[in-house]
Amino acid sequence: QWKDVALDVKWKEHRVELSEMLRALGPVEPLPGDGKLFGFMTKYSNNKDAVATAGWKRLNELRRKVARIQVRMHLASGDIHYLMGLQRAVEPPHCAFCPELRHLDVKLDGQPEPCAYDFLAGEPLVQLNCTWTPTDSSKSSRAVAHALERVALRSPLVERLDVSGFNSRFINYGLFPKLRILSHHGDFSMESWPQLCTECPLLEEVYMRCWWKKPINEVATNTSPAMQALPSLRVLRTSEVEDRMLAASILRATSMPRLTELEFDLKQYWPEKLDTLIPLIRGRSPLLEKLSVRGDDLDWGSFSSFTGLRHLELLGNLNSFTTEHVTSIIGNIPNIASLSLGFSSLEIDRITVAFTPALLEKMAEQCHQLSELDVPLNALSIPWSSKPATPACQFKRLTYLALDPLNIEPRAKEPFARYLARLCPTVKTFETILFHPDESGTLAIPSDFAEELVMESLFFKVQQEDEIPHRVSDESE
Repeated sequence: QWKDVALDVKWKEHRVELSEMLRALGPVEPLPGDGKLFGFMTKYSNNKDAVATAGWKRLNELRRKVARIQVRMHLASGDIHYLMGLQRAVEPPHCAFCPELRHLDVKLDGQPEPCAYDFLAGEPLVQLNCTWTPTDSSKSSRAVAHALERVALRSPLVERLDVSGFNSRFINYGLFPKLRILSHHGDFSMESWPQLCTECPLLEEVYMRCWWKKPINEVATNTSPAMQALPSLRVLRTSEVEDRMLAASILRATSMPRLTELEFDLKQYWPEKLDTLIPLIRGRSPLLEKLSVRGDDLDWGSFSSFTGLRHLELLGNLNSFTTEHVTSIIGNIPNIASLSLGFSSLEIDRITVAFTPALLEKMAEQCHQLSELDVPLNALSIPWSSKPATPACQFKRLTYLALDPLNIEPRAKEPFARYLARLCPTVKTFETILFHPDESGTLAIPSDFAEELVMESLFFKVQQEDEIPHRVSDESE
């Protein structure tokens, strides 16, 4: 009896591979001559005989329970029609094969023709994941777009859609008016954005990763698109692998009054246009708490105007950061809890003064809510003291510290670890990538990566030594 209960939990709560479920009916094996398609080894010529078997009775029980299905082993179209024929022998047409299915995850990896898996789903479906690795992208995208249309007819309540490998021009997002979460990995054109905003007004989270290179049309780029609105959007994350400016276009053309989290690229964005973009974002998204920007040589200090942020990540060329940028950020964002600055470990050198131990002390003095910090640090020729830090120059809530890279002389590791531990008494996780200068002064990663572990061990050893006197003092009181 306990085994039956365990199986019930598996089919109702866990993701099940379709072929695994179908083995209840009979053996499912790769078809001869094609390792990408699977099928039943034996089939009944008469549906009435098939549905009278113990295998069908078991499958009939399982298919009515399963809530999450993934498809990695693809059935031949003939076998899908065979299953649908068996289903029609026991219930009316157009019923979902899995009437309780809520999550369908299909990965079509190099398959010549997409299989019609929409027959599995019905009205309860709320999440659809579809990944396609095509040989002919336009032909395949159209075929899968038709499959999405069939799913939409059967499952009008889909709230989450995750598509990968498709061109947005072939996807009609308006088929899913209840959509709340969209993840699109593939080519996304700005022409698709107005339709998405108009026909999916309930969207709360959008994740886009665009990787196909398209030539930038200068006329289209300089033409302001019609204003759009996503009144419920809380999260927008975009990542552009090629030289495109999709994110900037979206931000200029969209009002997102409830946005709290924003991640985008400005690597191909003209720095002089940043002065107009930032006020637009700040004015249209006043609730923004988390901001992540990837760029090259930007005016990083301009992001200090987002004074209500709790989390800030600025990733770009380290030599483009100035002391004024960093002090402006920490001075104007009083409640910041997480701060990550920098990007390229190879661009900080002896003359880079924006990231120094003195800057860490200034952060400790001004950022009283800071709990996570990830910055590069230049501790080579900049004076710093190994004397105990005063309470005013100590981080109060910092629990995570990453110094990537930490430029330091080999002989200075121990005294700097002592200085750092007293500056950061509350840190529980410390990570670093060490860079030492060689005889010519060139910085290089030490060949022995264990040095980083030694540095981290020294840090926590000093931290524990400093804790003991405080414990004794507290006990004596």
